[in-house]
Amino acid sequence: MFKKLTIKMKAKFSSLETTLKSIIFALIPLMTFFLIMSDRKPYNSLAFILYGIETLLILFFIIKYHKFVFDVFSLLLGFFVLTVLISQLTNFTLIDFPRTILLLSIFGINFYQFLITLNEEEKHNVYKLIILGGIFFAIYFIIYYFDDVIHLRFNERLGRDFSDQNDLAKNLAIFVILSEIFIIKVKGKNKIIYIISTFLFLVLMLLTGSISNLLVLIVLSAALLFYMTKGKQRIFVTIAIFAMFLLFIVSLQLPFMSYFRTRLINMYNLVFSESGKIDHSFLERTHLAMYGLRLFISKPIFGYGYNQVQFYTMGKDAFSHNNFIELLASFGILGFAAFEILLLYPIIKNWKKQKKELAVFSLLYIFVFQIFLIVFRKKIEYFLIPLAFSLIDYPIYKCYTLSFKNKKIYFSKKNYSEPLLSE
Repeated sequence: MFKKLTIKMKAKFSSLETTLKSIIFALIPLMTFFLIMSDRKPYNSLAFILYGIETLLILFFIIKYHKFVFDVFSLLLGFFVLTVLISQLTNFTLIDFPRTILLLSIFGINFYQFLITLNEEEKHNVYKLIILGGIFFAIYFIIYYFDDVIHLRFNERLGRDFSDQNDLAKNLAIFVILSEIFIIKVKGKNKIIYIISTFLFLVLMLLTGSISNLLVLIVLSAALLFYMTKGKQRIFVTIAIFAMFLLFIVSLQLPFMSYFRTRLINMYNLVFSESGKIDHSFLERTHLAMYGLRLFISKPIFGYGYNQVQFYTMGKDAFSHNNFIELLASFGILGFAAFEILLLYPIIKNWKKQKKELAVFSLLYIFVFQIFLIVFRKKIEYFLIPLAFSLIDYPIYKCYTLSFKNKKIYFSKKNYSEPLLSE
């Protein structure tokens, strides 16, 4: 057994190319782990170090063994960065250009160059490594908040020390969606791993107290089950979804779910009833979004620039808590269109193909969750967006390539058949 394992390891690291590739893969779960918490010190420093190492490794890997491909993904992401730049210029805030967006965009394009050298199975393995990073974080979360987790204190809103609870819950909810897909896709004993991870991520998400993520996850999980089944199976899935919905209603009556029950009742009172308590958080977010919409109307083309909305919003120094509104108010209609196309293009292209659920539903979750939170400057999106683009099938695809051979630079326009870099 050990002899076979040694032979496999030697084969895996038989060349510099395969060694580099393995190291790049190995860093993905570590990056996922730290990027989840990169809004807080000292995690942000560690995330930055890993980000830099991964970027340099991929650059070396592509320069030495492959070529840079500039296609629709590079065009759309570049256009989004350009709209941000124009917005800063027109508002005379160029010195405050968002370095986070620039660095994440550089990583996204760089990461994409690595992804398109992989076959489809390897791309699916990247999703698995992202889930693994999520599991590492879940274990750390449990250790850090051990007493609260053991006693299932759902009304405490845990996770503040790592990130904003809603953003943290968004990441956990995406891990739930990915794990659910692998429960359906994989066979044998590996299915148990994803069942356990789904349950683990779901519990931790509930511990963050994020009602918005809970609602979006319920809707998209039901849509996912319906999407991945056909014919008569959908009848059983419909029954299962209805049963799960009833189970959720029943679970709200349990003592440890009192926080969510109260929030949902108060949200219902705010919209449909003139009596009873209302959800002030939901009401304030609505006001912030409406104010952000007024800002957009006053500067509809280029907006007010990055991070400027908070200084104009009702004196609260607060963001819109809505990515659609924040994009419109910050970067105008052009920035809004650039980012939304960046999300929708791979969803639409992959929707028509079978076995693309990972790309479709990971980005679909982000797209829907824009109603509740700002996502254009967050970290995990710049993993998931290039991943989704890399899974698009291009039968014959025109793009520009940049390669380095014999100490010379070659820039050319070519047609590729899938896979892009098979020649």
